[in-house]
Amino acid sequence: SSRQSRKSERVHTLMQGVNIKKIEKKIGDVLETEKLYCDEDITVKRLSEHLEIQPHHFSAYLNHHLKINFNTFINRYRVQEAIRLMQEEPDRSLLSIAFAVGFNSKSVFYEAFAKETGLSPARYRKEKIIK
Repeated sequence: SSRQSRKSERVHTLMQGVNIKKIEKKIGDVLETEKLYCDEDITVKRLSEHLEIQPHHFSAYLNHHLKINFNTFINRYRVQEAIRLMQEEPDRSLLSIAFAVGFNSKSVFYEAFAKETGLSPARYRKEKIIK
């Protein structure tokens, strides 16, 4: 349909000037080393500044290349970090871990964790973390 082709033209235009390899390298560097996702107030704008790319390019990359929104993107990193903390500190409370990785409520943490892993944090810790 012509609406479909207009949409894909718009996406194509948005993605012009988006250097995917460069973005992915920057994301790896910045998010792995600085762990900005642990800041509960992180925004597309602030993360884009750290990545030294335009916010609309970063959004286009997330929406059209990864096919996810910013929250899902950030929560993925947070969940991975939560899993790492569960392994390193098996006696630490899940709520403490949730706050440490940037979630600001238990329910959002549980929801994001289950979305990412298919298990609740407690179940994941019980089944997957080797003591």
